[in-house]
Amino acid sequence: MAREKDALRILRERGWRICALVEWDEASWAGGVRAGGGKRVAMDLRDVWARVRALGRDFAGCVDGWEIGNEPDISFLEENAETYVAYLKACRLGLRAGEREVEGASGAAESRARVVMAPLALPPGPYFERLWETGAGAATDGFNFHFYGYAEDFSGVYGQFRDAVERSAKTGGESAVEKAGRVSRELPVFLTEYGYGLLDGDAGRTEEGRERQARWFREVGAQLRELRPEGAMAFVLMPYLERGISEFGLLMDHANGGGTAAKGQRLRVSPALAWLLAEGAMDGENARSWRVAGDVDESAVVLDFVAGEGLEQRKSFLGYFARGATEGGRSSGVGEVVVYNFSEERVAGVLRLGAGLSSEGRGELAVTLEAGERRVVRVRAEVEAAAFRGVRSETVFSAGHDGARSVRARLITTWWPDPTMMAEEVVFDFSHEGKTADAVAERLLARWRASEEPGLQRQGRWLVSQGVTVAESAAKAAWTFKVDALPEEPGRPAMVELPLPESFVFEPGTLLEFSHRLAEGSAEAEAWFDVYFRTENGNLYQVWPRLQAAREWRGYAEAAENFTMAFFGRAKLPWRFAENRPVALVFFFRPEKLPAIFEIEDAAITRRVAE
Repeated sequence: MAREKDALRILRERGWRICALVEWDEASWAGGVRAGGGKRVAMDLRDVWARVRALGRDFAGCVDGWEIGNEPDISFLEENAETYVAYLKACRLGLRAGEREVEGASGAAESRARVVMAPLALPPGPYFERLWETGAGAATDGFNFHFYGYAEDFSGVYGQFRDAVERSAKTGGESAVEKAGRVSRELPVFLTEYGYGLLDGDAGRTEEGRERQARWFREVGAQLRELRPEGAMAFVLMPYLERGISEFGLLMDHANGGGTAAKGQRLRVSPALAWLLAEGAMDGENARSWRVAGDVDESAVVLDFVAGEGLEQRKSFLGYFARGATEGGRSSGVGEVVVYNFSEERVAGVLRLGAGLSSEGRGELAVTLEAGERRVVRVRAEVEAAAFRGVRSETVFSAGHDGARSVRARLITTWWPDPTMMAEEVVFDFSHEGKTADAVAERLLARWRASEEPGLQRQGRWLVSQGVTVAESAAKAAWTFKVDALPEEPGRPAMVELPLPESFVFEPGTLLEFSHRLAEGSAEAEAWFDVYFRTENGNLYQVWPRLQAAREWRGYAEAAENFTMAFFGRAKLPWRFAENRPVALVFFFRPEKLPAIFEIEDAAITRRVAE
């Protein structure tokens, strides 16, 4: 540890500001993690608190910031938003406890580092909003996001997040406007990753490819100088060929320019890195922070939720499907509301369970927690099953503290009835005649595109990129997309768009559903693809994760409420999907070998109702 601390101190003395990423492997947690696979955080947040307390103590004065996790809105974390917020708060409290040990010895508070939320991988959407209303904004010392889109859209994404944080999102259960009347603060802005994602391994070995990378950083850099976040970190210094496809490295293999660096390998500076080094670091003293409602939340009480029998976690739905049935047309399941007291004092208060929750028939419980205690409250969740509709549920712990102040913790999630027990009604089946969307198609063809964005051409009622042919079967409600070539634009997938009639709507409570597979004759057994809606302003909206087509049929079903802004479309306001008008159903096909034949059947907007 002494060696690492010395290295960090040297870097800081030379003017570097250090932000350390805080992550652990799932297998390292003695108390285990939630079921379901993927990247998970500890089930028992006392284990988290103890680990980060040691970090805060041992590395006090060595780092400037702690970044708590990475990209929780996509597959770098499979937890729901409320679980991540509980983890973030436990980390903040533990780090502060460790720093206080050093402060107690030195009598100074200079060693305190910023505790910064995990960066958002995608532009603002439902997952971000749930993070914010559950308290992420009050538990972070900076707003943090990543950017990998077209250079021309960077300022748009920046503006979307600013709008979401300052004016649109909720903070602590109150609207930003309501709370700002009482207290607000300045929140610095960080990009702990931004990079050019359209450089493949072959292009990374060419002057043309490396110049494209440099041009992207110059264009984004000019916008950064205007917008003035406090810190922006280019991704990534060492050669890094992600998934064997995309080269992000700013240092190049001396011999061929790309790939993964080996020990002892000679490296050289890319044009992009040369420009970044010449420009120098952002001037933090002249940064423009964002004003947000509410003060920092230093409450030592944290609420978490652990699903049990009958409850299935569904991250994209911001909650859980209740798979168990009860009398009276309700779906149900059981779980645990977990209450932590990370203070050194006893805390007594009231736990008010949110909508749909009860504990032995009660919706309100008196709870007294000793210092460091973890209390499990077993609960039952129930939700009406007459229609497929989510019920927002907010559980709150409150207790008097420090006179007029109140210890207050919040847990927000959503309960959904079991859709598999409901009948399906088709609202819209995408079988409309092309002429009903001709005007929309013309606007889509004429819309502004980024410099590296492929153009499309008409093919029947579809718009397609070069190398794609579409075949439709009305009898089977089937679409077949054969990809023989990818666009000329670097790093871009095959694209198809189905213009929609002016009358098309995708209402809350309805779902986009279809079946998909990769047909015989494809060069691969599996291939990735994405489905989006494009809105009138050019924005693209999707539900993460990316889809993988295989030889067998697989299903897709996502609610309108789940769609979030995506990169590689525009980044216009308003950013919420519900506040925009969808004008096209869009597919991006990402095969690594050609040809690839994707089949989609029974695409429809549906509504689920009780049978």
